[in-house]
This record gives sequence, C-alpha cells and structure tokens, in this order.
Amino acid sequence: MEAGLGVLGPPESGKTTLLATLPIAAEQYAPGWMFFGANDEAQDFLQENLRRLRASRTLPAATVRLNPEMRFVLRGVRKARRRGPFARTRRVQTAVYLDVLDAPGGLYAWPGPSGRSDVGSGATPSSPASGGEESDRDRLTRHVADSSGLILLVDPVLVDSPNYDAYDYIKSIVLDIARRSALSSADEFLPHYLAVCMTKCDHTAVYEKAREFGLATDDNGPGAFPTVSDQRAREFFDELCGSSWEGAPRGRAIELRDAIRSHFSPRRTRYFLTSSLGFGQHPETGVFDPDDPANPTYETGANDGSERPWVSGLIRPVNVIEPVLWLAATQLRNGS
Repeated sequence: MEAGLGVLGPPESGKTTLLATLPIAAEQYAPGWMFFGANDEAQDFLQENLRRLRASRTLPAATVRLNPEMRFVLRGVRKARRRGPFARTRRVQTAVYLDVLDAPGGLYAWPGPSGRSDVGSGATPSSPASGGEESDRDRLTRHVADSSGLILLVDPVLVDSPNYDAYDYIKSIVLDIARRSALSSADEFLPHYLAVCMTKCDHTAVYEKAREFGLATDDNGPGAFPTVSDQRAREFFDELCGSSWEGAPRGRAIELRDAIRSHFSPRRTRYFLTSSLGFGQHPETGVFDPDDPANPTYETGANDGSERPWVSGLIRPVNVIEPVLWLAATQLRNGS
C-alpha cells in the first residue's frame, strides 16, 4: 500500500521533530510496529535526528530548504474483519509506504507585494531553472495536492502570534492545491484527509487547559504519565481557538479554525493533541510532575544569550504515531 503524506505547518511548528520521533512512537505503540526509511534520504534523516535527540539531547535543526522526497515505511500488525456470513477478526501484517517532503514552513508564506512568498526562517523558494524545472514551492504544492493525507501542525502557544500566522499559511496552501486537486473531490471540500495536530501538550499552559477540559487525565496513578485522549480533541481545538490566551483575544486562531472548516470535510478531518517529546520527569525522582509537565528545558547560551531547548527526560511521544495510523487506515479502507 502506498500513500502520499503531506506534513504541514508554519515555521517553528515542529514538523521535523515530529517526523524524527515517529520511530520511537511506533516502538512504544505496540510490539511489532516499526517506522523506518525506505530510501537513503529518509534513513539519513532519521539517523541524524535521532542521534541529536538521544545522544546530544538537542532538538533537530529547523529545515531551511526543500529536501529530496523521503520514502518511509510504517509496518505492523492490524486487526481486519473478513466479510461474509462467517466473518471474524484476524491479524494482518500491514506495510504502508509514505512519501514525505520535509519542507521549511516559509515556503508557504503569504505572497507579498511582488506576488511571491515573503519567506522567513532562512527558507527561500527556488526559482525555476532555465531548463523549465519546478521551483521548490511548485514541487511542494504538487506533492501536497497529490497526497491523500495531510498532517497540519498547530502550535497552541504561538497560534495567535503575529510572527506565526497559521491562517495565512493554510489559506496559501488551500489556494495552491485547489488549482490542482479541487475538481477531483466528490463534494464541496478539498479531497484530502486532514489530521490537525495541536502540539506541545506537555507545555504547562496547554496541559492545564487540557486537564480542565478533561482531555488529559491522571488516572494512571501518582507519578505516572497522563493519558491524553482524542475523543474530544475537536471540541478542545474550538476551545483553544475561541478562548483568550493570557488575556489576549485569539482572532487569528478563530480565522484558522474557520478556514479548516470551510475547506476540509468534517468527515475527513480528525483532531489530535500531541507532543513529539512527551511529558517530562522530575530530575530527582524520575516520575511525572504535574506542576512541571514540560520535557524540554531551556538554557541561556553563554555567547549570544539566547534560550536553547534541551531534552531533559525520556522521549515518550504523545499521539504522534496515531495521526499517521489514522491516515494510513483511511487509505486501506479506500483501497488506495
């Protein structure tokens, strides 16, 4: 089974980190599940970034250029039900090939006065070569439009920041892919399946809101990691977009919510509350501390005074493999 997967999000939304932690998430999901590279580009990407996360305890570097297409394999055992009068559930070995482009978020910056993207974070949309080759943005747009499933990362902490305009980002994507794939849909929406991932569920402010909402529960006992459900994740997304954050109205977040609803079918959209690193542990006791749930810690650099994140505890991704499994399952059901 083959499926194109688009991983989207504005700059600094955590796309590279999410991809890098998928092998860890697959191992922890269930025995026998694996996520690995099927070509050299994918394998090199995973090895380099897993080394940074596990050995150096640093986060993957932000993507600043459009890399070659990476092909990954998600393999494991799933339950399938045979059809007919003697239907029964059986275990089936499943392998899904996922084609992914790790693109800098700036490639989908909103077009400036010149009509081209005002790209930040070091990313530059390459112009077409004299031989008629695609620009980076055109190549990414073609990949996203041809993908059957999309993962959109939204940072709840930054979503309303002027420098993190997720609304302009998603509108720019919609306009580009609508030209290529809107007519292939059977209804009024784009044909894609969309997994909306609200990131940083280990961030103190996000975790507290999730607890208030009943989405993160401490029913595993004192010191155990919380359980984060996706049963009410859509309602939680509405809550995050509609409520104030630290006293400021969330106008940009509301625009983002409305854009998703306007262009993607609710039957083909699912919401997840995620964390690529997972929850942190107390440095002395090694158990989860609800008063300090974040995994990354920040240290001030000696040379430039900037804050740098470090992975402080074990990496236990939360709802990272689940969006990929859901998107893969839609392809298996549809026979793609």
